[in-house]
Amino acid sequence: MKLLLQEGLGQTFWNTLTITGHIEARGRILADLPFPDFQTAIWEDISGMGIGHLSGGLLRAHGLDEGGEPEKDIGGHDTMWFALRDMAFGEVDYPEPAVPETIGRPEGQLALPPEIPEGHARAISFLLNLLLIEFRAELGFQLTEDLLRDPELFQERRAEAEHAAEIVGRIRADEDIHVSSLRLLLGELRHVHFRAPDGSRVPGHTLVDPIWEGIVRWATVDQPKLAAEQQKEMLTKRILAHPEGARILTAFHALEESPA
Repeated sequence: MKLLLQEGLGQTFWNTLTITGHIEARGRILADLPFPDFQTAIWEDISGMGIGHLSGGLLRAHGLDEGGEPEKDIGGHDTMWFALRDMAFGEVDYPEPAVPETIGRPEGQLALPPEIPEGHARAISFLLNLLLIEFRAELGFQLTEDLLRDPELFQERRAEAEHAAEIVGRIRADEDIHVSSLRLLLGELRHVHFRAPDGSRVPGHTLVDPIWEGIVRWATVDQPKLAAEQQKEMLTKRILAHPEGARILTAFHALEESPA
């Protein structure tokens, strides 16, 4: 990404910031998404646990962080990404990029546990997917902040780029709270016992862990290889459109072969 920016090929990074803003906006759904009452499916009293308050404001706060309250003209992380993008780049004529329909594992690819009601199983799957998305986002956000702070980049807009990096840091601070909250909720779900249709008790970890393992495999083994192939094809075309595309592409491939 640094090579592309140094060569005047900033569209890829600009697209990344733009897509991130649109995806953050989708997170607003958490503020209004109805969640099932887990107490009806769990043996233990959960009134003192986080999972006993999913619809009491925990997830609403998460959603408002991500997408704000547009009806009140209050932005969230979504508008912060657009603002910091424009700080770093200024006015550009890049076209609006296509935003992926989903960045989590497709729902249809997950095998839900039959031992509990489908609504509760889907809620667990949703929270696990959300946690994985937050983990992966942190890697991307750190890279973004590092690029914005790099003194060799955005040299004509250094002050603006530094300000943009500060905003990324504020977003990351919010996301750290989201990760802690999700880890708490999912840790509780692992340690309680669910009511099976036959009246038996099902340990939560036997339901949560298989879903998590499937999501992690998709995110770290299956999906990255496909995504890398698609990105490499797209970037090759974008680089070769540059007047010195052949030279830049050689340098790009050299970075791929680097042990770093």
